[in-house]
Amino acid sequence: MFAGELASEQVGDEIYDELIEKGYIVCNRGSLFRIDPPLTISEDEFGEFIDAFRVIIASKKNAT
Repeated sequence: MFAGELASEQVGDEIYDELIEKGYIVCNRGSLFRIDPPLTISEDEFGEFIDAFRVIIASKKNAT
């Protein structure tokens, strides 16, 4: 499990929406964000998720 607190509830909701659109199942509660990958996830699949997450985070950072 990975969890973190984001800058704001709005940012958390935006990241959640973008990850859901890309087909990832994630959970957020306001500015708190949690990722629970399945035990059967491959390294390549997890790497793809991390790449997508980084792109989304960077877009939010550049938007502020």
